[in-house]
Formats: sequence, structure tokens, C-alpha cells
Amino acid sequence: MISFRFHLVSLTAVFLALALGIVLGATVVNQATVKLLDDRIATVRKEAADARGALSLWSKFGDDAETALVTGRLEGVRVLTVAPETLSSDITDKMHAVLAAAGAIDAGTVRIDNAWSDESPTTLADIGESLGIVGPTSLDTAIAAAAARLAQDFLVGGGPTLPALAAKNLVHLDSGDGASAPGEDARILVLEDGPPSGLLEPLVRALGASMPARVLVADGGPDEEIGVSLVGVLRETPDNARLSTVDHIRSTQGRVAAVLALRDFDRLVIGDYGSGPGADRAAPAAGG
Repeated sequence: MISFRFHLVSLTAVFLALALGIVLGATVVNQATVKLLDDRIATVRKEAADARGALSLWSKFGDDAETALVTGRLEGVRVLTVAPETLSSDITDKMHAVLAAAGAIDAGTVRIDNAWSDESPTTLADIGESLGIVGPTSLDTAIAAAAARLAQDFLVGGGPTLPALAAKNLVHLDSGDGASAPGEDARILVLEDGPPSGLLEPLVRALGASMPARVLVADGGPDEEIGVSLVGVLRETPDNARLSTVDHIRSTQGRVAAVLALRDFDRLVIGDYGSGPGADRAAPAAGG
């Protein structure tokens, strides 16, 4: 007669065999899965290495071809550079080198002091004294007045406002080729790398309104900050400023696009160039 113990032993044997089969089967499946994943990882790594190699090749090509792409594009054109004091000299130095290769005349560099973002009474007093403002005023009002006067001076090729602000160390001047003023036909290149503050945005808007198709704003900040940079703000709300913008000015593509945009002012053409938010196209059309 078959006892309960026999049934228990039999059932235990069945479950042990089932468990053993699952373990062995899972081992086979896992090995196949692991091999599949290993193969896929190896493929992705190779594709990434190939992409890095291609990117490096094109970057080197761009660096080597940069001078050839811009040579003669701005022959005899005066370019005044405006930048915040905090902007890396690496950006301005490389841009000036490219402008020189394009044949542009360096009309000087204006660096805007950080004091414009300082709401101290001393800063306000210095601005007011530089502009001849009599009586109490707010910092915003003083900044707007300074922007309007500088734009008017730049429009006619020079004036008293810039030297007066420089005397108070509110701006710092590099005379470039020795000219005391940019000249009435000069193009204005504004370099920046972050959210607008102080004098920069009001000045750019005043310049863009009074000097249409003569002002280029170029951003040198990281990709994730382009949308909140001065370039991003101007693209979102240009108001009545008729100017051009370029992003990624740290790159060969950005610097070449900047030169072509400055050249296109000859045809009164403006646009937003690059690959950041609000860009119309990568670079101006290769004409003219």
C-alpha cells in the first residue's frame, strides 16, 4: 500500500526537478541575454567612438578652414566691440583674431564695468555726474539715459558720453587702432555670455533702434543658458531693435557666422544665426 510518506517524497522530488529545470533554463537564457547585451554595448561603444572621431575631424577641418572662410569678408570695415567686464578674454581675443583675418579695422573695445549692476549710491552718483544729471533719479532711469546717449554718440561716430563714463571707471576702453571714436560707419559687435544685467541690454536695444542693421549680438555661454542669455532675450522680445544675433561664438561656426552677419549689414540684412533657441538658420547666406 502506498503511504503518505511516499507521496510526500514523490512530490518533493517533482518540485526539486522543476526547480532544477528552472535554474538550468534561466542560466542558459541569462547567458544568451548577457551575450546579447555585451554585443550591443560593444556596438554602441564603437558607434560612439566613430562619432567622436568624425566630430574631431570636422572640428579640426573647421579650425583649419576658419581663416580661409572669412578672409577679405570685412575688408576695411570698422568694428567696435562691446562686452561686459566679466567676459572671458579668450572669447574677445579669438573674435578679434578672426575679425583681423577678415580684414576688419579694430575700432576699439568697450568693456562695461560691473558697477552698473550695483545699486549703491556711489554708482548712481558716478553715473549722474558723468551724464550731468541734476537732482534725484533712479538707477534704472540713469541707465536708460546713458544707453540713449551712447547710442546717439555711436550713431554719429563719437561724442562726450563714453569718455565721461570712462573717467568714472564705469566703462574701460581699449582704443584698438588708435582712433578716438568708432566712426559713423562702424559696425557694433556685442559679445556676452549670460543673462543680461546692468547697462548691456538697454544699450543694445538703444543701438539696435537707432542703428538698424549695424549691431550684432553674439553669445558665448553654454548651450543650456542660451535661452536666458541676452541673445535669447532679444530673440524672444526684439521690440524695435533691428539687429542680428549669433550663438555659440566660442566655436568656429559661431565666429564665421558672426563675420558673415557683419558683412550682410552691407545689404541691410539681419537675422538670428546658430543652433540655439530662436535661431533662423545656422549662418547667413553665402552671398555678397
